[in-house]
Amino acid sequence: MEVGHACLHGVVPWADVTTYQVVVGIPNGKNLKIVDTDIWNWDPFYPEYKELGPASPDAKGHDWAIPWVKPINSASFKTVHPFYDKITQVNLWGEALIDQAPRSVAWASGKIQQVNIDDVRMIVQLPEIPKESCVEKVNYVFPAVQYCGRSSEPNAMPIMGWLLGTTGKFHIKKIGETEAQWAPSLQMARNLEDKPLPRSCGAGKTITVYPDKADIDTYLMPVEVDKDGTVTRKSLAWWFDRIGKK
Repeated sequence: MEVGHACLHGVVPWADVTTYQVVVGIPNGKNLKIVDTDIWNWDPFYPEYKELGPASPDAKGHDWAIPWVKPINSASFKTVHPFYDKITQVNLWGEALIDQAPRSVAWASGKIQQVNIDDVRMIVQLPEIPKESCVEKVNYVFPAVQYCGRSSEPNAMPIMGWLLGTTGKFHIKKIGETEAQWAPSLQMARNLEDKPLPRSCGAGKTITVYPDKADIDTYLMPVEVDKDGTVTRKSLAWWFDRIGKK
């Protein structure tokens, strides 16, 4: 999976592109949602998407969370760091197993004024569509936030969010209205030859899976990379202070 990025600064598109960090949310976690939205609608946040219910598990007990990711660094983004949640599962013998659920991946360059044009890449493992499910296709939407470096342009946005909708922390005043609805996505399709839909389903349905708003506000924060390579998740206030903007 490749995620494009660009911090568009100024009135003229592509006049100044400086991306310092890219943080991408992974559709996972106990609050993961099935949502109602048109992922091809480019209008900014109109209408706002709706959360239809849980996705991990859903009402039928099926888990649509992405269980595993492998991020890849690049020439521009030399630091890549996945963030995980520890989860406890119980096997058939009643033994507790500690596993890790991927929640976000942060790519960071080494210099705040460095111009970065590389796409960021990661390998993702998708869950299987259960035979008994009526789901034919699953759209996975990955919220992405790009943290932009200093710019001489007066209208430069310090943050660009590619999201399905606003959240408590990533609202229009912070990310810019025109950057809405560009969230990266991929589609998983059922192999109808090997796994036909049950007759009771009729036509197969398509669902869209997207992280919870509170999880987006938690896991898509900027990061600080220490000299020893330690990566720490920070706050939006820390980022604004770092680039000298409010």
